[in-house]
This record gives sequence, structure tokens and C-alpha cells, in this order.
Amino acid sequence: MNRLHILQLSQQISETQARDIEELLGKLEGVIRVSVDSDAEIVEVEYDDTIVNKFQMVDVLKAHGYSARV
Repeated sequence: MNRLHILQLSQQISETQARDIEELLGKLEGVIRVSVDSDAEIVEVEYDDTIVNKFQMVDVLKAHGYSARV
């Protein structure tokens, strides 16, 4: 089932980092759409929760040096 979730970033990021996050999460199987608002420090993700979950997305971001919470 498709879900929409907002991940809260724990730090301010640049536009380059925002594109990096979109690319990282966009590569995950089950992720349909990713949009980062660097000013608001949020990541909006539409995904299929039968394939991937929000905790896996946070783990991917943490593995690449970004701090986020669900």
C-alpha cells in the first residue's frame, strides 16, 4: 500500500545535499517519490510499505552521514 511520510532532518542541509538525499532514497526499491525541503529540514517520501519502511529510509540516510527521524 502506498504511503506518504515526512522524515525530519536533524540538521540544515544545502541544495546539493538535498539532491543527494533525493537520489539516495529514490534508489530504494519501493520508493515512488522523494522531495526534500532544505529550508524546512524535511523529506517527504511516497513509498510502498509492502516493500520498504520509514525506518529503512532513516538507516540509509544515517549510513550516508545524514541524521533524520521518523
